[in-house]
Amino acid sequence: MGVVSYFLLSIFDNIFNLTTTLGIFSQGFFSGIIGIGCGVLVLYLMKNSELQDLFETLNHKFWKSRVVAPEQKEL
Repeated sequence: MGVVSYFLLSIFDNIFNLTTTLGIFSQGFFSGIIGIGCGVLVLYLMKNSELQDLFETLNHKFWKSRVVAPEQKEL
């Protein structure tokens, strides 16, 4: 992630105006986001168990699955 982010800083140096605060922020932001994305992609391709657990947890958190419960008996 660090190598990708550092490489992208030099690429974005030519795209953004580094004499403004917005240009410096944009350069760092986009380099960091793409670097994190590459790191997640590498972990996904390596089938990292912690990343799979994170995806499963987020999936259950936002797309709630049905609750497994025994059938109710008549009272």
